[in-house]
Amino acid sequence: MSSKNQCSISGNILKIEPMRFTPIGIPIINFEMIHQSRQIENGVMRDVEVNIPVIALGDLVKPLIDKTTQRLVQVTGFLCNKSKKSTKVVLHANNIVFI
Repeated sequence: MSSKNQCSISGNILKIEPMRFTPIGIPIINFEMIHQSRQIENGVMRDVEVNIPVIALGDLVKPLIDKTTQRLVQVTGFLCNKSKKSTKVVLHANNIVFI
């Protein structure tokens, strides 16, 4: 089994939910971003558009608090199911850079 799970993607912030706290007091913000690009698939150019739910915790939360939507960001992190009972995939941010 491979242990590699890293994702880096850029896009615009569509929606930022209010900050909340985990049960042990860590700040957390959920936001949604949209990635749009042109990619080559099987030798053919293809338009790509995907909405990506993102979770940011701890120190990554503060820069998001006062940000507005439509800001371009580069998010690096790992993919994980939203919960043990959900198959919806969420990007857990390890780094967020405003471009």
